[in-house]
Amino acid sequence: MKTKFQACQILAVDINATPAQIKDAYRNLARQWHPDRFIDVIEKQTAEERFKQINAAYEYLKKEIEAIDIGFAQSSNVKSDFRSTVKSTAKRESSSVHLTAEELYQEAATLGKNRHYEEAIVILGLAIKLSPRYSKAYRYRGFIRSVLGFEMSAEADFRRARAIDVGLSPQAPVPSTSPKTSIKT
Repeated sequence: MKTKFQACQILAVDINATPAQIKDAYRNLARQWHPDRFIDVIEKQTAEERFKQINAAYEYLKKEIEAIDIGFAQSSNVKSDFRSTVKSTAKRESSSVHLTAEELYQEAATLGKNRHYEEAIVILGLAIKLSPRYSKAYRYRGFIRSVLGFEMSAEADFRRARAIDVGLSPQAPVPSTSPKTSIKT
């Protein structure tokens, strides 16, 4: 595998797919192209080649995800840098020079660009604490949580952002966007 783009093409996933989406795509394709499913010799050979490509693409993406996880640990120097960032932000928040929610958001955006996702989530939490109706912060935190594979908390942040955008309280329950079926008797 030469590039992430090629691996994503083979697995038919978006380049920004979450680890869970990549795993689901891999499982579905592996099931579909497993050589044992084919009887004809030519079809079986084609399936074997395709199956090898699918496995290689998945291994490539899996290694990349692991490298990002290792990068998290190294970038935070086993969480000590992370703790110092949070402490320094908290000190700035309580000092005479108060940061606004927008300034905290910008700091979180910079951290997010540099793949310091956990730190960005903490900073966005502080921005939300300062301005509970800041839908942009909820949306970005939801995006980062989605990238990390935390789909339930990401969806909760997206729902809060939608609630704020339509004028509801951020704590008000917002109906899910998925259609509900009703049973008629």
